[in-house]
Amino acid sequence: MANKSRPAFASPSIAKEVKEVFGGEAVPVVVRMRSSKDVSQFIRKVKKANDDAAKSQLSFD
Repeated sequence: MANKSRPAFASPSIAKEVKEVFGGEAVPVVVRMRSSKDVSQFIRKVKKANDDAAKSQLSFD
């Protein structure tokens, strides 16, 4: 069941096409993330960027 607070699709035309193909019922789908070297590297880079940004002292005088 879709969350009523926000749309599941940003485009009404896409939502209409999906409904025509699959109907109005939805079945929950669980997707497990697989570990990947690229994902680990990306997470480390984002964490380092956040840590570096936290140490910066930008001020507008």
